[in-house]
Amino acid sequence: MKKNILAALVCTALVTAGCGGSSGGSTTGTTTGTTTGTTTGTTTGTTTGTTTGTTTGTTTGTTTGTTTGTTTGTTTGGDDRPRPAAGTVKTSSLSGSSIVSNGATGNAGSGPVAISSGADNSFPRLAAGDFWWVNNAFNSGNTNFADWFQTIELPGGNGNLAASVSYDWGAEGDLGNEFATVSFPELIFGAKSEFEVSGSFDDTGLPIENSKLPAQINIDYNYSYDQQASGSSTADSNTDFSGFNVAIESFWHESCDIVRTGGAADNQVFEMMVWLHIGKRGPVAEGRNNAVGVFTDSNGRTYDVFSKTDAFFRRGAETNVRNYLAFVAQVEQFSGTIPYHEFINEVRTNTAAYGTGWRDLQDSDCLANILLGTEVWYGAANFRWNDVTIQQVY
Repeated sequence: MKKNILAALVCTALVTAGCGGSSGGSTTGTTTGTTTGTTTGTTTGTTTGTTTGTTTGTTTGTTTGTTTGTTTGTTTGGDDRPRPAAGTVKTSSLSGSSIVSNGATGNAGSGPVAISSGADNSFPRLAAGDFWWVNNAFNSGNTNFADWFQTIELPGGNGNLAASVSYDWGAEGDLGNEFATVSFPELIFGAKSEFEVSGSFDDTGLPIENSKLPAQINIDYNYSYDQQASGSSTADSNTDFSGFNVAIESFWHESCDIVRTGGAADNQVFEMMVWLHIGKRGPVAEGRNNAVGVFTDSNGRTYDVFSKTDAFFRRGAETNVRNYLAFVAQVEQFSGTIPYHEFINEVRTNTAAYGTGWRDLQDSDCLANILLGTEVWYGAANFRWNDVTIQQVY
């Protein structure tokens, strides 16, 4: 699935300009030298921005004092972070979280954030605990319905939060390309790009190299939807559930320094999806056509499996390779537990069961994120993540 290249670039511009309501900056360079002496005092303040560079030298002396403040940046981190100790458990719950202010004027921390043909900007994002909730209308130009809209919120209040989206993208007949999605409103957990990072490595455990993955990643989920009749004049009066899916997905990059801007430097190498709901469109064709296999998880739930070649832009050295695997549940369950690590293990160790020509994942490749959302092709609906809990056991 192609993701929001435009939105990533828009967010880049907004971050630089202070889309979170604070000033940001970027420092790039190399510092070399020796510092000797004693520093005593107190430093208080806030630093926001990105620092890139190398510091080489020797520091000798004594530093005494107190540092108070907040440092916020967009660095996703390198490949040298230690794996948490065996037995460590990280748990992130949407419903149990509190709103994190986005600092944007005119948008409360819980939303709503509304977009439309007259205001097509997927940011600012909403934040709750270790999650970001974003509109991500990355391909809105694919509908000819002039009155389309989409609105995200975080209703329920702290300690009882949900993530909801309402939209009307017109009828199937309004699509320019009937097979292309228009939007993927999503919860971001981890790093979608270097500018879209929902929390620190200490909090989310992401990005992380394959060699340091948790022994288990379990995702408890609960969702609901209410399909509506579209306001498009080309729509009939009936409603159906065919214009969207419900999916959890992840991207791997060849480094934990995540690069994803739509350019030649992008370093994503693999995409994996777990579909919980399927509509008229499937991962590669209409519905469940062209499946390449079947997979059953330890809970006894069975999925049809689909693959793609060159699922997203990669530089020339890695063209004509299979780099996408999707697992589509044969039976929809509106709540349950996904043993996500089992799907990760499958794409790491058993892609040969689903064909040839794969871009095999390496131990040094980096799992960047877990993204939970609904891909929309057409139609009108209210969709809601009632809860998402991600538990990682090392």
